[in-house]
Amino acid sequence: TAMSFLWNLGGAKKPQGGAKPSSPPHFQSMNVAFRRGVQYNMKVIIRGDVMTGKSSLFRRLQGAEFNRNYISTPQIEVSNIQWKYKDSPDIIKVEIWDVVDRAKNATPSSEKGDIGIKLEHNVSKRPAKREAAPADELSDMGLDASTVNVYRNCHAAIFMFDVTKPWTFEYVVNELAAVPGNMAILVLVSSFHY
Repeated sequence: TAMSFLWNLGGAKKPQGGAKPSSPPHFQSMNVAFRRGVQYNMKVIIRGDVMTGKSSLFRRLQGAEFNRNYISTPQIEVSNIQWKYKDSPDIIKVEIWDVVDRAKNATPSSEKGDIGIKLEHNVSKRPAKREAAPADELSDMGLDASTVNVYRNCHAAIFMFDVTKPWTFEYVVNELAAVPGNMAILVLVSSFHY
């Protein structure tokens, strides 16, 4: 099932043998993976409105501990995870994307500033695509859903919403219309109290 896949994917990783004992543990599993090769590649994106737990899930899928402190993700983050399912010898490289709609450094300097915590939904359905930026503003551009087609070569999308914030569910409903029909979709409910 999808949940057992996610649980197993983020579980504690045991270093595999075969590498020299002097190698750090994370190099041992990488050495084994390189020798065997990767049989499958998979791209999974995590989407949702702000403060719905996307980054917490992103870190958990990498095997990291849960962090109660809220830290806003400045732009899209990507991580590669080697995943092996039960008794199968196949190795799957899962590319996980923590997607943000607007990068923190992607707004023009006149609009920059701390917007604080989002307490209600007040944005139109989908953010408009930005026009090409002049060369001097390229350094201010961030990686976000308005500058990158996050669904390209994607196999699955995880949408998150906070049950205590109804507008986060509206976000999911609005974004589902943009998801290609051939992708697997998982909608996760969270309830974080920061």
